Amino acid sequence: MSLEKRLREKCEALGCLCEKFVSPGRRGAPDRLITPPGLPMELVEMKRPTGVLGAHQRRDHLRRRLLGVRVSVLYTAQEVDDYVLDLMRRIREARGVTYH
Repeated sequence: MSLEKRLREKCEALGCLCEKFVSPGRRGAPDRLITPPGLPMELVEMKRPTGVLGAHQRRDHLRRRLLGVRVSVLYTAQEVDDYVLDLMRRIREARGVTYH
C-alpha cells in the first residue's frame, strides 16, 4: 500500500477529509489537504524514505507555517501512523474527550 493511500484511509477512518492538494501555478505546495473534524485544516507533504525536500518546497512550507498553517512532512509508514495517532489525539481533545 502506498504511503498516500495509507494516510488517506487512516484519516478518513477518523472522519477527516484527506484530499489531493494542487496549487496551480505554484511549485512546492504540499501533497495532501487534511480537514479534521473540529480542527483547522492542515497540509501534509509525502516523501519517499530517501526523498529530499527541494528548495521551493522548503520555501512554500515555511511561508504557510508563518501564516499559522500546520505543515507535516512524512517519509515512512511509521511517520504516517504517528501523524494519525497525534491527529486522533487532537480531534479527541477538540471534542472534549479525555483518557486517563
